[in-house]
Amino acid sequence: MKRMVYFAAVAVGVLVLSSTAQAVSFSDGGAALQGLLDGVTVGPNPGVSSVDVNTDQLGDGTDAYWELTASGGSVSTMIIQLQSYGNGGTFGVYNGANAVTLFDSTDVVGDSVLLELRDNGDGTYRVKVNGSNSGVNFNTDHFGYFLDTGSATYYSDTQLNVDAQDHMVAYQGENDAVELPGGVPVGTWTPNEYVLAWEDAYDLASFSQDGPINDYRSLDAEYTDFVVMVESVNPVPEPASLALLGLGVLGLVVRRSSRKVC
Repeated sequence: MKRMVYFAAVAVGVLVLSSTAQAVSFSDGGAALQGLLDGVTVGPNPGVSSVDVNTDQLGDGTDAYWELTASGGSVSTMIIQLQSYGNGGTFGVYNGANAVTLFDSTDVVGDSVLLELRDNGDGTYRVKVNGSNSGVNFNTDHFGYFLDTGSATYYSDTQLNVDAQDHMVAYQGENDAVELPGGVPVGTWTPNEYVLAWEDAYDLASFSQDGPINDYRSLDAEYTDFVVMVESVNPVPEPASLALLGLGVLGLVVRRSSRKVC
């Protein structure tokens, strides 16, 4: 797969993020995810990320829907895998009942994809992946993320999840220097770049850090099943994100897109 340097040099306003929603709880106290972020950090404190996975989470609801930060009729974002999902699942973006797959189980750590929304001039946006038309149109320029495990599909919008639990936690960059997999040069994890970390265990509300050893839920909820960094995006402030709930997201059918690299 062709590699691209994806750290954006575009100056954007930093969105002030706040939420009263409860943060996700980790079965390991956040050790696995913190270790992943620490592992890609090369400065200013090598091996120590400025992001604390327990205290720096975007509130649930704040991270439900997103927009690209660039302006104009065609805007794009680069997404790279920090931790791949090898259980036959897929990851992508959705808007209403329309969805596009960006990664599948054949993709590995370090693989990247370029997502583009191109204005059709009629209020809709055609979705392009790595320069190729996916054949899918979005009704707005806002979108959510999904992880399809093969047995369940989890969304960045917790209200759509079958177990009503938050399966994605997001973190905003704090200008650390990071060296990501895939041979990408060292760059800055800027405030318009976010890490999205996913958990695929069902019924997260039932797991217990002190649960019996034969309870798989007590050994999971590490939010490292699938992790990506997304650049040139911002969460859509409430109540704007709620508008998508009226677009038929509950009837979402995930469509696989062509992902040929240009």
